[in-house]
Amino acid sequence: MGQAISKLTIKGYKSIRNLEDFELRNINILIGPNGGGKSNFVSFFEFVREIAVKEMQLFIRKNGGAYTYSYLGPKVTEQLSGDLQFGHNTYQFTLVYAVGDKLIFQDERIKCYDPASPVDCLLGSGHYESLLKDQLFPKGSKNWHIARFIYPAISNWVVYHFHDTSGLAKVKSPCLKQDYEHLRPDAGNLAAFLLRLKDQSPNEYAFIKETIQLAAPFFEDFILKDHYSDSNKTLLEWKQKGADDYPFQPSQISDGTLRFICLAVVLLQPNPPSTILLDEPELGLHPY
Repeated sequence: MGQAISKLTIKGYKSIRNLEDFELRNINILIGPNGGGKSNFVSFFEFVREIAVKEMQLFIRKNGGAYTYSYLGPKVTEQLSGDLQFGHNTYQFTLVYAVGDKLIFQDERIKCYDPASPVDCLLGSGHYESLLKDQLFPKGSKNWHIARFIYPAISNWVVYHFHDTSGLAKVKSPCLKQDYEHLRPDAGNLAAFLLRLKDQSPNEYAFIKETIQLAAPFFEDFILKDHYSDSNKTLLEWKQKGADDYPFQPSQISDGTLRFICLAVVLLQPNPPSTILLDEPELGLHPY
């Protein structure tokens, strides 16, 4: 699903005034006080993903408007920018505040630092949505050779949030069995994803089950079957060791255990996104 990001620079985004040449390894853990910028760092990845898939304007409108995205507002910070490196390939953009509470591209650029075929290409200026995806067509063009690495990497990023374990949480509700292609950010389709995994990747499914048992020794297996009210849906039921085949409901498992199940599935899935972000992964978990 694309190449993992190796380095990034963020300037003027929300509470992040200047984060330059920040190197990322295979696993990165952010620890700091409340208000230290951790959530804004994570949200930057969501923001760039929406830029790449041409949904920036909608995303901005749904999340407070363009005014809230620049450091201390547009009067203090006239532009915000990002520089994301994927091995030899780089995606750069600079956004400026425009009338109507919008952000527009001052410039958008892709680069390749491979000595054998270096490229520095300005995609455009003054546009409202990214031109990165457009570089995938026609296939085989000069820009395509860079965009084919950058676009899949960014568009497949997932920021997982497992905060909601209330009675009405989607992970505890029936979901369509056909919704199995990718695990959703809130794990709302976890039952369908596991059902597909059990059928198509039994070894990975078994490993996930064994990992869950390390944290929850009482857990035996999931019961993934047609929902009683709709055969097109399934529910995250499970069974306990020594309780025969009695089906326990999602509401009968602790919040911490449910979040651990979600984490295990995310981290052990067969074809994970190139970059995974977990917001507060320790929430509700026992320190051990």
